[in-house]
Amino acid sequence: MKKKILAIIFLIIIGVSPIMASVDFATYGLTYKNKEIENDVTVMYFLDKDARRISVSSNQSLDAQDFEKISSINKTFSSWKYLEYTSLSFFIDGERIQILLKPDSFVYESINLVPYAPAGFFFTQTPSGLAYNFRLTSGASFPKLKGIVNDEESFCKEVLAVLGFSQVPKVPSEANSFTAAQESPSASDTTMSDFEGNNVQIMELIKKLQEEGSQNNDAFELFKDKVSDRIGSIEENVPTRQEIVDLENKNAKLAGELEDSLIQQKDLIKEVLELQQSLKSLSEEVETLRKAMITLHDKGLFGSVNIVDSETISRILKMKDKDPKLTIEEAYSTLAKEKYSVTEYEVMLIFSVYFNEFK
Repeated sequence: MKKKILAIIFLIIIGVSPIMASVDFATYGLTYKNKEIENDVTVMYFLDKDARRISVSSNQSLDAQDFEKISSINKTFSSWKYLEYTSLSFFIDGERIQILLKPDSFVYESINLVPYAPAGFFFTQTPSGLAYNFRLTSGASFPKLKGIVNDEESFCKEVLAVLGFSQVPKVPSEANSFTAAQESPSASDTTMSDFEGNNVQIMELIKKLQEEGSQNNDAFELFKDKVSDRIGSIEENVPTRQEIVDLENKNAKLAGELEDSLIQQKDLIKEVLELQQSLKSLSEEVETLRKAMITLHDKGLFGSVNIVDSETISRILKMKDKDPKLTIEEAYSTLAKEKYSVTEYEVMLIFSVYFNEFK
């Protein structure tokens, strides 16, 4: 039982948190502000040279190499011309660095990309570069964005492509010829050959518009196919009703187990407190017995009992604690100099009872 309680006390008292290695943050363009520790995870807060808020979370010791990577990634994003941000978060676990970028503004081709990533843009530092693999939000659909960042331009184009944006087709310049025909001089001022030429141009324009209409229909059908594929992919990932029920049952079971664990923890804490109280009482009893033993052996010439005051005993215990090799003679000499009312025999009794020393 004692071993169990001691083990519990050890687990309650001992806690380990990551130690940050000595790093000159200014070298990496960072100014340290403060840190927080929660559940063995240390979160450090910085400001970069442009007053952006940089947070670094980790459960391990960080060194200069880690902050070199953090600085490099921050410089990459700060160099993007379409992006504006005031907050950048890093999560470091072993060799892996994950980044959460929450832009204040990210406008490309007159389209604000921020609403399509309400939780922010997630990246992971890999040997190949900054990788991304997360879902965007577009109405009722959640298209997946996956790849490696080559540069800002290609990343923005990839985002627009995944969201299904495309350039609006321009109306051919020849379409204006029909309007021009309507605004041409009256028939009385136009020869028959000019009239026939205009008819030929109009027919050619109608043919081109029909061809372009056919191409637009093909493009629309292709777009419909892509949308259907995406909807199908989403439906495949939607859990069934039975799967939802199973998850709810599992959550309920885990909640019950957690409640049982909390009850057991409370019982163990109660046992620890009771044990601490018992130890305190036992210690007091032992101290009383020691003093009684000294008193029983400290008799005068005619059998009278002498009592050594607690202050003298406390002084000897402090001297012995400071110098474990202290002898009875040395202790008595010191007490005599300090004007304590104690005999050498009484000092010997104290050494015998408290330290098991008889010489």
